[in-house]
Amino acid sequence: MIKSLLKRVKDAEDKDADEKAAFEETTKDLAEVMVDTARLRSAYTIQDQAKFAARIERMLRLSVGISLDEKVDEEPVFEPAAEEKEEADDEAEEDAEEEVEEDGSNAKAADASSDSDEAAADSGNGAKDEL
Repeated sequence: MIKSLLKRVKDAEDKDADEKAAFEETTKDLAEVMVDTARLRSAYTIQDQAKFAARIERMLRLSVGISLDEKVDEEPVFEPAAEEKEEADDEAEEDAEEEVEEDGSNAKAADASSDSDEAAADSGNGAKDEL
């Protein structure tokens, strides 16, 4: 890869001014991405992640022939179909009912446990009274 980058630097000398600037910028981006990739592979972090992402996007655009000035389309927002919405609502209601049932059974178990503790304490007090 290093040899390819050096060849690109030498090839830039044969370009006209405008073409040379763009060619050199792309070569610089390639070198920086190569270094950043080595950092990531070595478990280091990248200092400026936004610049890294911008370089990656620029290289991807150039590789697939998309203009650097072309805007990114907004992601469409899809509304769920009526059936999907009803199913989601039904699932949420069932989950809420299950939680209520679980809470109720946990409360009953806690009450039963405290009742048995009180009964044991009462029976222990009665034995002391008899002595």
